[in-house]
Amino acid sequence: MSTTQGITTKVIQWVPTLARTSLYPLPKFVQAYGLEWTFNQTLKESLRNGELSFMDSRVVAVQVLDIDLTFSVTAKDQQLAVNVLQTEGDVIIKGKLMDFLVLMAGKVDPDTLFFSRRLSLTGDTELGLQVKNFLDTLDVESILPRFFVSALEKVPTPL
Repeated sequence: MSTTQGITTKVIQWVPTLARTSLYPLPKFVQAYGLEWTFNQTLKESLRNGELSFMDSRVVAVQVLDIDLTFSVTAKDQQLAVNVLQTEGDVIIKGKLMDFLVLMAGKVDPDTLFFSRRLSLTGDTELGLQVKNFLDTLDVESILPRFFVSALEKVPTPL
């Protein structure tokens, strides 16, 4: 392993701790606004094209266990709304930050994460499957900033 790879690996190992420490002092409304703005900007084409209409009036709750972040997302009028106070949803997806990151990076198939119990899903499995299928269609490189995609590529596969 090169020195650069070693340093990158060490930094990546601290990401959950840094994320948890950064989120802790932020008021919930700031967390909600940040998530909502990011999701709406990142997914604006998909929202405009109606690709998220399956989420209209449906609630997807996400629990990122190791950074103590729970939020719910719903779609209305081609916009996503995030609520950090609502922890229940039609479907609840739970996992650790690094598992969500490797999922975003496309480094691991969602089914692999679910069958290895690194991610769990409870509630409306049909809605969960629709979310999974939507995420499978996303071209991360075209919707995320290059520096973020580059960072995701360095995240080690947890399996």
